[in-house]
Amino acid sequence: MSKIKAEQIEYKNFGKCLRITNGKIEAVVTLDVGPRILRFAFVGGENFFHEDIDRESCTCGEPLEAVFGKGSKWFIYGGHRLWLSPEDMPMTYYPDNEPVNYNIIDGGVELIPPAQRVNDVQYRIQFIMSEDKPQATVNHFITNVGGSTIKRAPWAITVMRRGGMEVIPEPINNTGLLANRVLSLWPYSDMSDDRIYWGKKYITMRQDTSVSSAFKFGINNNRGWAAYFVNNGMFLKRYNHNQSGNYPDNGVSFETFTNNQILEMETLGELVDISPGGTAFHSEEWTLIDNVECPAPNDEVTLDTFVKLYIEK
Repeated sequence: MSKIKAEQIEYKNFGKCLRITNGKIEAVVTLDVGPRILRFAFVGGENFFHEDIDRESCTCGEPLEAVFGKGSKWFIYGGHRLWLSPEDMPMTYYPDNEPVNYNIIDGGVELIPPAQRVNDVQYRIQFIMSEDKPQATVNHFITNVGGSTIKRAPWAITVMRRGGMEVIPEPINNTGLLANRVLSLWPYSDMSDDRIYWGKKYITMRQDTSVSSAFKFGINNNRGWAAYFVNNGMFLKRYNHNQSGNYPDNGVSFETFTNNQILEMETLGELVDISPGGTAFHSEEWTLIDNVECPAPNDEVTLDTFVKLYIEK
């Protein structure tokens, strides 16, 4: 008999949701909108994810209304979502505000929103919780339901709770006289921003509610993980990086964005041709670690010790 329990609840002002728990950790996924994996936490503990209760992050007006209809609005809602890369305005900001179908599966739930009109894609997310560990696997599927082949990459985005610090490992493979890393920067990103520490083996980025400017970068994260310290704990995201893969945004498999409201941890699958009826797939593994103190942003010695203890054992 499975230790995973699932029950329908009303969650804050997000309407009908599903709570999933193994007794150690719990998740809440939206059913009235999205979908979003809105909460991921130790049972009864603080959420590691951001919840946009006040709907502060909204994209609306032109050009959304020109494509999706009058009154169309896209809300971040918070938590974890699935998109397609490269980003495109307005097509990326599909107003996913309709009820979500779901199936209870072994260890969790499969979430199936309505197919996206105009975009002609069908998203599907499987959330599968470990029976005895503070871990979960999140599988992402994007099916082409249109008549033409599209070249896109699955894009898994997790919006983290405010006030934490992110750690991204740099590539450390020795390529001799050849470059071993790619760094993509967006037009609004100031490399002197003091929220960012560019280290020898790690890059750290703090979410700071007092700094309103936005910052985003991407990297060919061939070590396949990133972490976020908050709540006297750590959220760890793992994924597969293909060293010879073709990735969006100049070849990066991990991107991150922050402003005064949020910090997003974003992994990307490879750019693939998705033919009519075809499906692209991307998977992540999440782990929570409790009772760990966040190191100083520039303390790579402590970071290295922590990484060897918990991540790259």
